[in-house]
Amino acid sequence: MEHFPGWMVESDYRYLKAAEVSQQDSLQKDEALVNAVAGMEIFLSSFVSTQDDNAGKANEIYKLDMVLINAAHADHQQLGKVLTDKPDKHDVLTLFHAIPESTRRRVGLDRYESLIDQYRKVSTIQREVLRYDSDPGTRRVDSQGRRALPQAWMPTHVHSVLRRAQA
Repeated sequence: MEHFPGWMVESDYRYLKAAEVSQQDSLQKDEALVNAVAGMEIFLSSFVSTQDDNAGKANEIYKLDMVLINAAHADHQQLGKVLTDKPDKHDVLTLFHAIPESTRRRVGLDRYESLIDQYRKVSTIQREVLRYDSDPGTRRVDSQGRRALPQAWMPTHVHSVLRRAQA
């Protein structure tokens, strides 16, 4: 890594603080989990990002090293962990495995692999929910006037992941 992406780590910290605060509110457990995973995604991305533009300025721009992302994705395909040909740049397990093993070991990330694997879909599923919710033509409300999503948008395993996090 030629340039340390400090702003990514700062953003990661903000998401994790939001998760910590949200977790204390019994009505915001799902939001806490989503913020924690978003923070994890930014943190892991910081290890496989390269500077793209505006060096040393407030609006520095970074891009993911797609060679590393593609290699991690190909490994996951061989192991049967992913079915798609296109890598998901938001899949925290792909980001985790894109980090060179020596770096993961040196900073102690390896001990979190099973936790990362357990929550790997939270970030991508939440993005789908946000896309659905942002389209006015698809918004629905339940009998109490709350936002409601069709079953297809909230698979059963998402609910089980969110519930396990609350336990």
